[in-house]
This record gives sequence, C-alpha cells and structure tokens, in this order.
Amino acid sequence: MVELSEKELLPLFEKDKEGKVDFLVISHDSLKYQADELLKRGYTKDEAEDYDNVQHPLETNYQITLPKGFRQVYGEKLDDNMKAKACHYGFHPADDDGILTGTFREGALAYQGRKQSRYFKDSFESLIITDDGDICTYCFCYVDKETSTAFIEPVCTREKYRKQGLSRQMLYGVIIRLKEMGIENAYINSYDWRRKVYNSAGFETEDSIGFWHKKI
Repeated sequence: MVELSEKELLPLFEKDKEGKVDFLVISHDSLKYQADELLKRGYTKDEAEDYDNVQHPLETNYQITLPKGFRQVYGEKLDDNMKAKACHYGFHPADDDGILTGTFREGALAYQGRKQSRYFKDSFESLIITDDGDICTYCFCYVDKETSTAFIEPVCTREKYRKQGLSRQMLYGVIIRLKEMGIENAYINSYDWRRKVYNSAGFETEDSIGFWHKKI
C-alpha cells in the first residue's frame, strides 16, 4: 500500500529545490508493525506533535442550527479558487486579507490533488458561508462506498469566524450527507485543542497516530 501510494500520489505534489517531495504517511501509534515497516522504508516520525485519530459511528440524528446570517452548503457549485484560499487562510490566518483576494503560498496545489484523487470518486466538500457568500469554514470528505467509510481532512475555520460553533455545525452537515449515502463510519484526525471540537460534534477519540516523513 505504501509503495502504491508513493507511485500514484507523488505526481500530484510540487517538488522542492532539490527535486524531492516531502512524502507523508499517517500511522496508528498502537500498531507497532506499521511503525517498523515505515522505519524499514526510510521514514522518520515527526516527534514534535502526537496526533489523535477519532471515529464516528454515524448513529446520531443531527439538525444544523446556525447563527443568523450563516448557511451550510456543499462545494459542488462554489468557485474552486475561493475554496482553496479559504482553506489556506484557515491554516494561515496572517495571509487572510478578509476578502479572499490576496496571494497564498499553499492550498491550491493540495486542493487540486484532493479533487483529482481517483480513489474516492464520491468525495465532497462541506462549508459554512455567510449570506453575502464569504466562506467561513471548509472541509473535504473522502468517501469510499466499497468499505462504507469516509475520511474528513482537512477541517479549517478562518480566524475571524472562530468560536461560534461553525465547525461543529459544518461537520453535522457532513454526517447528514454521509448517512444519506449509506456510509457507516467516518474518521477524522485531530491535534491540540481541535480534538475538543470534534468530540463536541459526536466523534470519539479512538487512537493516537504518528506523522511519518520521507524525502522522495
């Protein structure tokens, strides 16, 4: 699986000045055999942060309740460049000029990579936007109907829209749509304070995971 991932995904990423890509693999910390295999293949674990994997059984019936002036939407009819920038600004607040016209260093390439993935053809995006069309929160949801499983990544909220419960409501929208698609389980990765956000949306902490890197 690692070999196939390296082969299929490598062309989606931009190479650095040395002609290399910093390839990332996420592995459950509880599965030691995976760590041993990654070490054998030349990967190095990022020791700076320990991430958590959380899982949701899709058992709760949700209702989306948003503050006045906000609405939940899916991404099919929204401009890709706007969504890519909103995603970037969620992770890089210093770049956010408030009207989504500034340049951004990251986001577009990774965004297009997600859109082009042939492994998850039923993928979709969920967002919260203002009535004026400003994007507040964004997430990408990979869907694999064969295993009835979904993986949600990334999840981000622009700084000026935080602490209003918007991410939780956005995730409610994801779960509602996944249930309509017949999906049984959804997974999401978290770290730091983000785990509290996902727990508040009904996700349960299942395992910690490690980020493994290798220059390819």
